[in-house]
Amino acid sequence: IPSNASLPQCIEFALRNQPLVRQSQLDEQIGERNIRIGLSGWLPQVNGTGIYTRNIQLQTTVFPDLTNPGGPQQVIRIGLANTSTIGVAASQLLFSNDVLRAARSVKPTRLVYQQTTTANKIDVVTNVSKAFYNILLTEEQLKILDEDIQRQERQVKDSKARLDVGLVDKTDYLRASVSVRNAYAQRRGTAATLPGLYSNLKQLMGLSPEKPLALQYDTLQMVRETQLDTTEQLMPERRIEIQQLQTQKRLQSITIDYYRYGFLPTLSSFYNYNRVYQNNEFSELYKTAYPNQQAGAQFALPLFTGLRRIQNLKIARLQDERLDLDLFDTRNQITTEYDQAMGVYK
Repeated sequence: IPSNASLPQCIEFALRNQPLVRQSQLDEQIGERNIRIGLSGWLPQVNGTGIYTRNIQLQTTVFPDLTNPGGPQQVIRIGLANTSTIGVAASQLLFSNDVLRAARSVKPTRLVYQQTTTANKIDVVTNVSKAFYNILLTEEQLKILDEDIQRQERQVKDSKARLDVGLVDKTDYLRASVSVRNAYAQRRGTAATLPGLYSNLKQLMGLSPEKPLALQYDTLQMVRETQLDTTEQLMPERRIEIQQLQTQKRLQSITIDYYRYGFLPTLSSFYNYNRVYQNNEFSELYKTAYPNQQAGAQFALPLFTGLRRIQNLKIARLQDERLDLDLFDTRNQITTEYDQAMGVYK
C-alpha cells in the first residue's frame, strides 16, 4: 500500500487482503468441491474386493445314502483348506431423489457462496470507508482545536495585559486561563483516540499492525463525490440482502419438491465379477481360478417411513413461509433506512 493512501487505495487493498473476503473466496472453492461431491452419485461406482480364508476345520454336512436309503446317513466335510476370492463390483445409479436434489441445487448453491462473498465485500467497503472518515474527522477536529487554543491563548495574553494595567479584574483572566486548559485537555483526549482509529482501519483493511499507514484526501473531490441524484427511485431487489433471500427461496423450493417426491424409488444397475480360488495346498492356491459374474438391476421403494416424509414436507413449507416474512421485513427495513438517509442528506 502507498505511504500516503487515499480511500480508493485503502478499499482496493482491503478487498485483496481482508481475511473475511479471503475466507469467503475459500468458501466458494470449498462449496464447489461439495457440489461435485453431491453430483458424484451419478457416476459409476466401482469397487475391488479380495479375501483369503484358511478353513481350520471344514464345514460338515449330513447326506442320505442314495444307494441305500434305509442305511446310515453319510457325514461329509465340504470345502478345501484354502479359499480366496478376488472380484470387482460396479454399480450405476439410474434414479435417486437425493442425487436429483443435488443436481437441481447446483446453480442456487453456487450462487449462495458468490452472494456471501459479495455481501462481505460490501461490508468491507462500508467499514473501511467509515473508519477512514472517522480518522479524517478526528484530524479535522484536532486542527479546529489547535486554532481554538491559539485564539484562547491570545485572549489570555490580552486579559493578562488588561489586568496588569487595571482595565479588568482578575476574574476575566482566570476564566480565559481555565478555557485554555480545557481546550488543551480536549485536544489531548481527541489525539489519544487516533492510534486506536488507525489500528481499527488497519484491521479492517487486513494490514499488519506494525506496517505504517498515512492517509491522504482531497476535500473538494470528497464534496463532489457526495452529490447524489435524489430523484432516483429505490430498487430493493438490487440490494444483496434481498438477493440472498431470493436464492434461499429457490433452494427451499427444491427442498419442498425433494420431500414431495420422496415416495419415488431408487433405481440402479450392477455388475459383479469374481475369481474364486480353492486348494488344499497354499502354494497351489492361485494356479486355478473358478470365475463367476452377475449383472442386474435393483430398486428400493420406501413403502412406510413412519410419516417422516410428510412431516418434513410440512416443515419445509413452513420454512418457505418464514422466508416470505423475512423478505417482507427486509424490504421494509431497506425502505426505512433509505428514507432516513435521504432525509439526513437533504
